[in-house]
Amino acid sequence: MPVDMMRGVFRDFLVPGLLLFGLGVLNIMALMAVLRRKKSAWRLAGLALGGLAIWFLVEITILQAVHWLHAMWGRPVLVGGIVAFPRILLASK
Repeated sequence: MPVDMMRGVFRDFLVPGLLLFGLGVLNIMALMAVLRRKKSAWRLAGLALGGLAIWFLVEITILQAVHWLHAMWGRPVLVGGIVAFPRILLASK
């Protein structure tokens, strides 16, 4: 993928790559917390899902295009958010 696709927002893929790496670490932390049934698990999951949703929105804005892969990767994020949201509310009570 050429850097030109990012329309000058980033010089190269370093910053987006670091952001994606951070999102990956956050998702792994959320998964481990959910599996270990930690009290903060669903908040971490919500934060991770929210981060991914923001990533998709910013990516679509920068690229000025929607690709079928956005739907493929975005659908699980939306479903996860729908599942996590009530649990986040219950955990905060």
